[in-house]
Amino acid sequence: MIGRGIGTAELAEHKAQRKSVRPAFLGHVIKELVPKMWLKALEFSDFMATESKATDGTIEFHRLVSLVTLDIIGVAAFGEDFKSLYGSQNELAATFRRMLDPTWDFIKYFVACMLLPSWISAMLPMEGNKTLTACKSKLLSLSHQLVTDKKEVVKKGGNYSTTVLSVLLKNGEFSDDDIRDQMLTFLFAGHETTSTSTTFAMYLLATHPEIQEKLRLEVQGALSQCHPHELTDQIFESMPFLAAVVSETLRLWPVARDSVIRGVTIPKGTRVNMSILTANRSQSIWGADAAEFRPERWLGEGRETHGGTNNRLASSITFLFGPRSCIGQSFARAEMKCLIAAMVGKFKIEMLHSDQQVVVAGAVSLIPSPPCPDMLCLSNTLYTLSSRSSL
Repeated sequence: MIGRGIGTAELAEHKAQRKSVRPAFLGHVIKELVPKMWLKALEFSDFMATESKATDGTIEFHRLVSLVTLDIIGVAAFGEDFKSLYGSQNELAATFRRMLDPTWDFIKYFVACMLLPSWISAMLPMEGNKTLTACKSKLLSLSHQLVTDKKEVVKKGGNYSTTVLSVLLKNGEFSDDDIRDQMLTFLFAGHETTSTSTTFAMYLLATHPEIQEKLRLEVQGALSQCHPHELTDQIFESMPFLAAVVSETLRLWPVARDSVIRGVTIPKGTRVNMSILTANRSQSIWGADAAEFRPERWLGEGRETHGGTNNRLASSITFLFGPRSCIGQSFARAEMKCLIAAMVGKFKIEMLHSDQQVVVAGAVSLIPSPPCPDMLCLSNTLYTLSSRSSL
């Protein structure tokens, strides 16, 4: 689906790719990308304000944040403004969204893929297979053309600001096809996961109004130090509670899908998927309040990386740990900070039905899912937004 990028490479190939891709996600690069993310987050909050006026304050949050996270990846990673939030039909973005659209044809085909060997499922004359194959071919072609175009700009010394793609191009260690595969890997890995994590953050803040108000005071205080459109990474570094809210959200609701194995003897060499959700809520690691949303656990000297647990390196494994850890985690955290700050700084966020409990589902990642179509829930989330001070 996404070629031979870092997400699918193994052993020596993965090690080599990670070393080559790493420069695109170093701290100084992410700091340069933060202003791009923030401007998109501001656009999102303005869009939400307009939408809320037309709907008496109720907003279908998860669908809309999914569009803006795609736009953020567009400007910060590809150097392209997809304008998905405004209904633009950018071919690459539209093709990508079509591949993720959970139609019955796709669902039936994915079920077949899970039950049958890949060489058989690839030949099935199913509509889902035909559509997916066509989308894959188009996505690979469009991505390759984008890489080629940006490469020409870099070669000619054109004015091309820092993006993930520009860093990879200047690195010079990848072929055009290699860069295409890396960018598609990042697009697939970083889109739905970040939008879903941000949705979970809104749910947690809506159900913990005292934490939301504490965060709002911090955000508005930081925003008062500069012009709203000139926010930098340094301003975000002055908001430790925002960072704590992001870390606590990611701990409680890691979006990577889990597999649970119980009572089964596992032979040597067997691949095992560990339960990130269970580990992140383990009382033996996090204490008696492990299941509670308490951002304060991440505050204090040294706690920002391990939440006050005894394991200072691998306490929270939302992004995994070690050589297979998520290389884009700093990008994802920065993106979440921008979106959460833009929303909380401008709106009071409440659940339409205060007693609604979160329900999750998903195949590739954990996503909010409705127990029934007419109930408020996070896959079709309706928040009541009351406009606060303008950013």
